[in-house]
Amino acid sequence: MRLRRTVALAATMMFGFGIFLAVPAPVSADADPCTKPAEQRTAQELAACSLQQSAAQAKLGEKKTLEEVIGSIIYTGLSLIGIVFLGLMLYSGIRWMTAQGDSKHIEKARETIKAAIMGIVVVGLAFAITKFVLEVFVE
Repeated sequence: MRLRRTVALAATMMFGFGIFLAVPAPVSADADPCTKPAEQRTAQELAACSLQQSAAQAKLGEKKTLEEVIGSIIYTGLSLIGIVFLGLMLYSGIRWMTAQGDSKHIEKARETIKAAIMGIVVVGLAFAITKFVLEVFVE
């Protein structure tokens, strides 16, 4: 009985959302809604204009060279490694705080912190080398 109610509720919600999404949005005859004054724009037009402006500032849609793409991938990877470093430091700090005086656990936490610091130093050097090399080759 409970399963039947859950299925009925889910079906009703999907049907309700389907009807909501099927309603057509009002369309403006103006080719570029961003040219209209802000007071005359609908919420959808304001959102679209904001997205277009953000995309233009982020230079989305522009063609990038191979060096720029590789540089973006490397910078993203190094940023993710920095996040892993932060996670390791938090983990080690929590492990140290919850060791309750147990020297074995404290030593493991210290070793993890040392390894994380050495890792972030290597990543920082890799970032500096990457930045230098890409600046030389891109320009």
